[in-house]
Amino acid sequence: MIEVNDTFPELMTENELIQFLRIPEASNSRDYHNVVRNLIRFKDLPPTRIRRKILFPRKAILEWIGFGQAGLSSLLTSALLGTFNTVCIP
Repeated sequence: MIEVNDTFPELMTENELIQFLRIPEASNSRDYHNVVRNLIRFKDLPPTRIRRKILFPRKAILEWIGFGQAGLSSLLTSALLGTFNTVCIP
């Protein structure tokens, strides 16, 4: 079970999501926002739009992860190792 960190808001910005998912620790990419865009596009990361701002509901992100290390591991590994066709993802 993933421990829920209450320091993150219920609706996260892209920068907060990058920290929440620990993308800098797991990726060699120079553009972490590209990693998020690819997770949205290829792995169904759930964004929410409020006006023109894209936000990420913490609850939906936790459900997307699957509440387990295996879920997080498999999703981020495939995204970060380039299992799908992208640029800027190692």
